[in-house]
Amino acid sequence: MVLELFVVAILLFCTSIAVHHFLKSRRHNKVLFQPDSRNRRILLVVAHPDDECMFFAPTILNLRHCGQYELFLLCFSSGNFNQQGRVRQRELIESCRHLGIRENNVFIIDRRDIADDPSTEWDKQLIAEILAECVKDYYIDLIFTFDEYGVSGHINHRSLFHGCRHFVSSVRCPAGFAGYKLVSVNLLRKYSSILELPLTYFTSDIIFISGWSDFLKAQAAMSRHESQFVWFRVLYVVFSRYMVVNSYKPILKEKTNGHS
Repeated sequence: MVLELFVVAILLFCTSIAVHHFLKSRRHNKVLFQPDSRNRRILLVVAHPDDECMFFAPTILNLRHCGQYELFLLCFSSGNFNQQGRVRQRELIESCRHLGIRENNVFIIDRRDIADDPSTEWDKQLIAEILAECVKDYYIDLIFTFDEYGVSGHINHRSLFHGCRHFVSSVRCPAGFAGYKLVSVNLLRKYSSILELPLTYFTSDIIFISGWSDFLKAQAAMSRHESQFVWFRVLYVVFSRYMVVNSYKPILKEKTNGHS
């Protein structure tokens, strides 16, 4: 029985490596829209400094490689739960610079009614209002954010989804706008790294996959968050599938049909 399990594990690992190599060697990412002549302006909506590299690095790096997208990041807190807000803001800027997002395109919300707190749900109306202003001011036509569970279950992550959905379904959302949510998976899949790739690929419509160099770049970006780089986050960046692959679903299907 032990031998059989070992053989299955080896086969799964080899299959995952083969699928990953095949896809990346042919730049065969499933993407959310076909490349066109538009220089799209894309906004990553995150809750805390370090979310950008812990959860969204494959998305950011793949879009940067395309070369035709202007990337922005809107972080809804300074990460001040342990009174390290100023430090974490600087770390976020450095991480984004390493990932390829210009400092002028990084926006950090720092206000008491949207505080970094794992026990506090943020007001979806307020999130929608702030997002609406950002979309209007910077001509954003597409966003990525968390889904209903928020990957880790963090209530701030989940609040962002509800706020973004509130905006996408509102009259303030411009025509042609698209919103996508990062798919949460169970704990086993979450920490299966590359072994999870075949299942994700064959069950997802929207997916971004990182090659080896981008995987290392994401780890390096996470190392910029020195205040947060404790032992369990070291394990996270090694084993988490979110360092290798991101898969998405539309926040609202009726708002994304034009981009599918």
